[in-house]
Amino acid sequence: MPGKIDIRNNDFDFHGDGFLGTAVKNTTTTFDFKITEDNCYCSGGEIIVKDAEHGDYIKIEIVDVDNTLGYGAGAVLQTYLKKWYVDYRGKNVIEVPYAGYIYQNLYLRLKYTSVSTTTDVRVAVNYSFHLEKV
Repeated sequence: MPGKIDIRNNDFDFHGDGFLGTAVKNTTTTFDFKITEDNCYCSGGEIIVKDAEHGDYIKIEIVDVDNTLGYGAGAVLQTYLKKWYVDYRGKNVIEVPYAGYIYQNLYLRLKYTSVSTTTDVRVAVNYSFHLEKV
């Protein structure tokens, strides 16, 4: 069930996961991360960047890439971050005191917009997932 949960209790196990990628200079690069577990909640995460520029930003959405829910392939179901400027010096942490439920087989889509005209950006993302014990 979506909503606020207490991730500090014994009903959840931490299940962090992440990815590495390259954001192409002077454009927006899309990274899709598939949720493969059932009963998965996300409370945030961190993004670590190398060669980022002042003015780079991210957007994070929940997307039904494969038409799992029947709203059409590529349907954007929710936007978590509309526009979040990246600290170009390295590590950025985004955590909230509650976790949102993400249905299995949906995707967390991170869109990285690079303002650099000379250098691609190396991107590492660590998500704070929590699996509900059933």
